[in-house]
Amino acid sequence: MIARKMTAFAFSSKLFFKRPVSYLTLVFLLMLGIGLSASARDANIDSLKQVIAPTVMEKNIHGLLDLAAQNANDNLDQALAYASIALDKAVESKNHRDIFSVHREVGFYYENNNMTDSSNVAYQRALAIADAANDNQLKLVIYTDLAIINRMLGNYSITKEYHVKSLELATQTNNLKSVEYAYHGLGYLHETVGEYDEAIEYYFKSIEVAETRGSISGVITTSQNMGNTYLKLGDEKMALETIEKAYTLATEQNDTFHIANVLHDYGQILRESGRLDEALDKLQASLSVYEKVNVKPTIARSLINIADIYTKKGEFDKAQEYFMKSLEYKKFIRAQDFSELYNKFGNLNLKMEKLLEAEQAFIKSLAISDEHDFKDLSEANNRSLYRIYERKGSAEKALAHLKKYTELKDYLFNQDKAKHIAEMQFRFDMEQNEKEIQLLRLKQNKTMLIASSLLFLFVVVFLIYVINMRGRNNAELQQKHDEITTQNIKLRESNEVLNQFAYVAAHDLKEPLRNIGSFVNLIQIKYGHQFNEEALEYMNFVTGGVKRLNNLLIDLLEYSRISSQAPTGEEINISEIVTEVISNLNNSIQRKEAVIEYSKDLPSLRMNRLHLIQLFQNMISNALKFVDKTPKIIIDGKVVDDEVIMSVKDNGIGIDQDFGNKIFNLFHQLNKNKKYEGTGIGLTICKNIIDKYDGRIWFESEPDQGTTFYMSIPLKRRGENPTANNNYANNPQEIMSVN
Repeated sequence: MIARKMTAFAFSSKLFFKRPVSYLTLVFLLMLGIGLSASARDANIDSLKQVIAPTVMEKNIHGLLDLAAQNANDNLDQALAYASIALDKAVESKNHRDIFSVHREVGFYYENNNMTDSSNVAYQRALAIADAANDNQLKLVIYTDLAIINRMLGNYSITKEYHVKSLELATQTNNLKSVEYAYHGLGYLHETVGEYDEAIEYYFKSIEVAETRGSISGVITTSQNMGNTYLKLGDEKMALETIEKAYTLATEQNDTFHIANVLHDYGQILRESGRLDEALDKLQASLSVYEKVNVKPTIARSLINIADIYTKKGEFDKAQEYFMKSLEYKKFIRAQDFSELYNKFGNLNLKMEKLLEAEQAFIKSLAISDEHDFKDLSEANNRSLYRIYERKGSAEKALAHLKKYTELKDYLFNQDKAKHIAEMQFRFDMEQNEKEIQLLRLKQNKTMLIASSLLFLFVVVFLIYVINMRGRNNAELQQKHDEITTQNIKLRESNEVLNQFAYVAAHDLKEPLRNIGSFVNLIQIKYGHQFNEEALEYMNFVTGGVKRLNNLLIDLLEYSRISSQAPTGEEINISEIVTEVISNLNNSIQRKEAVIEYSKDLPSLRMNRLHLIQLFQNMISNALKFVDKTPKIIIDGKVVDDEVIMSVKDNGIGIDQDFGNKIFNLFHQLNKNKKYEGTGIGLTICKNIIDKYDGRIWFESEPDQGTTFYMSIPLKRRGENPTANNNYANNPQEIMSVN
């Protein structure tokens, strides 16, 4: 964990506070330590403690904590028993830094075992020690720990409070290292809630402080995080440039640890970008470095990641080989990674049709995930076991795992919903804070504003007095009237020009654009063999630009044509229009092997035929365009109350709901990825058409989960009587499929 790695401060058990603590404070701390020690031990830990205590009486506090750390992943209760003995010794010696260190270590153990609530309690106990002693160094350490654990718990506002506290205290004490970590933590917080631009800003601040204090290590670590953030922003180029910069710095410093870590992140970025062979090269290079320095936990994780890539590549024998190698380091693997390892191994065996081996792997993964309460892994394992037992015909076992899977799925859904709500609340709080800051600034300028207002009022009164005295009211009114008349004439002329502009731009400009494209093609044909590689690239840029501008002009012409047409009352059956649109788009549908489903009994409505064709043609085109797999499109329509509601559902890349109605703005493209072509006009045309009929258009979507667009047209508009066919509500549906 990078954030944890950056804040891991070591404290000697022999250090004491630099200033004395009052007797009352001392008594309070001792009572707190003893009380917390007792409340932290359940019956099992207490019995373990009684067995262990006689064998470790000669060990000091740090020796006991070392034993606890060695057992924390495999046997948490035993680790807590060692920590409890260490806490008794710390309280007995009245060494407050040791009491702090024990509580903080216990927090680490709970955190690494996915027990975040218990971890938060342990860190709060450590904070109470630091506050009572008023030790700024301890506060800076525990503020960061509490920020990290609250981010994991989804308490984003609390997370920000602790990072801000750390930043303020570090600034006051001129602790640049902690200032750097605070900015890094704020960046990671904003990355977690999806505010990637803000995250990048904080990461740059962290890097700036790291450079100021000469910490190349800090620059490297934060650059790694920035690379991942750029990837989430969809900027693959910047992601790779940033991680390459981190790798260059690590190589220049000859820092083996950072070289290995950067290579690992480099590989992960390449894997997320779909460049599996390059990712494999980086991860294997990273593994080679880890093997040289013999960092066994990291070797195990690298082997698992490499095996996962081989699985994605379909090289199952290689994947199995690396999974088996990782099992040689099982004693060094965290419980969560161990459970994930068996789950991935099970999925590999499923792909190899080895049901028995897959079943055994999922059972092992499930045992670990249930023991440590890794609910996401438990859900995945129960789902896989349900499918295996269903295939084997073991109905009772299949039903048991299906029931457990369903319960966990509902729980995780509610957790995700709560997390999303927390993210939205955090963003709302940030907006409110910004408003409060603006209000404070307004209050600070209140005196100046009042003075300016009084001066302005005096000037107005004086002007009115002068106007009244000179009797110019009528003359000025006449002058204003003349000016308004002139402006109205100019406005009408401007409107006429604007009404023709879109058509001229899209129609008359196509001819010179076509000439440009033709002459560029002639130049390439006649002189292309004389061009060097750079010149050829420039010519490709020109031809690509001509093509994009031509597409834009075509769409703009269509937008102008649709905008100028008035709505009509022709009664049209939606099913007939959908059939016609599918015929128009037949080439694209066949090329992408798309499946389109719609009912033969879609209702009728009163609408301009061209408008309805444009509506469905744009919707289906988008569904075919913005998808990374075989497109599946479902078209539906029904009469609800006094309106016809049509829907087009796809399985594409989805749209973030936060964009709202921005997607209907002219030229607004949400996805800038070059593999998705488009001008950003199609949805604007749809919105324009729907508005003509007093209708509504909206969407429901999640990223990578597809999008459903809804369009409603009133049956009765401006005094018309509804005549739409209501067969949808009365007749059974017959689904038609087009492939």
